[in-house]
Amino acid sequence: MEEIRIERERRGKVQYFWVNYEGKDVSRLLLFDLNVRFGEAVVRMGGIGGVETDEPYRMKGLARKLMEATNDYMQKAGFDIGGLFGIPNFYERWGYITVLPEYRLFVSTENLKSAKLCHSVVNYDNNLHKDKVLKIYEDNNCRRICSVVRKPEDWSGFPRGTEWFVKGEYLCHPELLKKSQNPMICLSF
Repeated sequence: MEEIRIERERRGKVQYFWVNYEGKDVSRLLLFDLNVRFGEAVVRMGGIGGVETDEPYRMKGLARKLMEATNDYMQKAGFDIGGLFGIPNFYERWGYITVLPEYRLFVSTENLKSAKLCHSVVNYDNNLHKDKVLKIYEDNNCRRICSVVRKPEDWSGFPRGTEWFVKGEYLCHPELLKKSQNPMICLSF
């Protein structure tokens, strides 16, 4: 019988879970420790992401074991809720249901540079712009269900590009548009 081990490692506020099967790491996921809004309440949510199993090891129940271990961990660690963006008809077996739509917005910053406005485009600098960006985020999300509460001491800026595993320096840097006479701030990615 094949040996299956579920392993876990904490890196900051993220728990990395993986399945070691026959001596190989073949299935994995990330668990983000988040505070999110539900109306006026803020609850602790385990945000599950990056769930994958290497193709030759699919249909062996490895992702099932991984999800069960992760759910057990969240329950013991005192999470209020678990959430993920997942594929239909897979995560329901663990009690997950579809509740939120997923949106994407793509803006070409090249188009902004040719606009006839009295704005200037500057590179995003986390030290200079972080507080303003967090204020914009808070103003736009304070009443949205499941929006992440971002504390200045915990938020490090834009560590990724627009997709998972795409570093920001290779794909569209966040930039700040600053109107010269009015302190209005707009973001582009």
